[in-house]
Amino acid sequence: ADLDALGKAAAVTDVVCCDYSPAAISALVAAQRDATGGGGPVRVQYAVADARRLSFPDGKFGLLLEKGTLDALLSDGARGRDNCVAVVTECARVLAGGGCMVIVSHLNAHTQKGIAWLEEIIMPGLNAGGGGARWAIEVHGNDCADADADDDSNDEGKDKDGGTSDGTGSGGADADDGADDGDDNENAGGSGSESDEEVDNDDGDDGDGDGSRSPPDGPGPAVYVVHKTDSLPTDSENDRPRSDAGDPPAIPVRFFTY
Repeated sequence: ADLDALGKAAAVTDVVCCDYSPAAISALVAAQRDATGGGGPVRVQYAVADARRLSFPDGKFGLLLEKGTLDALLSDGARGRDNCVAVVTECARVLAGGGCMVIVSHLNAHTQKGIAWLEEIIMPGLNAGGGGARWAIEVHGNDCADADADDDSNDEGKDKDGGTSDGTGSGGADADDGADDGDDNENAGGSGSESDEEVDNDDGDDGDGDGSRSPPDGPGPAVYVVHKTDSLPTDSENDRPRSDAGDPPAIPVRFFTY
């Protein structure tokens, strides 16, 4: 019933599901046919596709969902990073202006590893494939592992400046300096770093009899909402997008904690 209402409201009329495996696509097509009889208010298509080299035209989609693909690709120690940048570049290319991409990842930017992931993979890919668009990133997730944050660091929608805001993919430093970049973000924004200290919460029991609960090892996965907005002004001489410094444009990052 909810799907019918969604289709009638014309919020979503066409969905394209992609997978690298022909066998997986065949199984999905069969399951869709059995469930709907081949019809339905929302047209669902399935395509065998390599996310690093998509066949769709520029600006094809108003919404993209990536759930776990980047995490899986990173398991390849030799080529994982380059493959992930290629996927993000293609997603940036096929996303329409005014649209957004939703990424679900275990790399939570409330930690320094997550910050490095944004700077080294997500931001370079967006700038490479965006055709001069401006980008804005929201990070939605748990910040419970940050024991040293200020009281204001958990405010919904708080901006975090520093290395993540320059949009270069490295915070103005080499990839080897990722830990330092994360420290810069902690100093600027007051959150986003991992802490070795314990935090006692009163909503569970950690076994010591006082009714407190020890925090998990990390904040858990995060949901990233990446917005593609207007294009940058261009340099009249070479018709390339420009920023004031001649570098890739800054990408603001806002943190929403729960």
